[in-house]
Amino acid sequence: MPKHIELAMKPAGRLLRVGIVWSGSTTSGANADRAMPLAAFVSAFSIPGVQLFSLQKGPPQAQLEKLPDASVIDLSAQLHDFADTAGAIAQLDLVIMTDSAVGHLAGAMGKPCWVLLNHVPFWIWFKERGDSPWYPSLRLFRSRVWGDWTSPADAAAAALYHEVARRKA
Repeated sequence: MPKHIELAMKPAGRLLRVGIVWSGSTTSGANADRAMPLAAFVSAFSIPGVQLFSLQKGPPQAQLEKLPDASVIDLSAQLHDFADTAGAIAQLDLVIMTDSAVGHLAGAMGKPCWVLLNHVPFWIWFKERGDSPWYPSLRLFRSRVWGDWTSPADAAAAALYHEVARRKA
């Protein structure tokens, strides 16, 4: 693993280390239906006991510049390829994201990963499941109404609060 990624992650200390990805490839026509604004991610998942790390690449990472504080540690400059991304994921406790390739990488690695899905997601996520037959470490949080990211984000945030409390106990 590249040393600079390891050093960037040290500030988390005893906090739960959570990687986030809020958008897939912007060249995909389907991305508009599976991307979520970063502000909504930060609002939902910036909770006591958690340090967020951005694994986001591409144009959506520019949204980090608009954050009012440094609540998210941006790893994008160290992520040159999937090997670097895998190295960062290996050091995380959890990845929370919308549907993108990083979910497949985390799932293939067996890393806990929570995927927020729009009402009618890509076919591989099926329709009513909360898990993935392809990746046992993935948990799916689904919207019941098209374009509603609040319900899956709220459900995942509640699960994250529970995970932080469980780790403290």
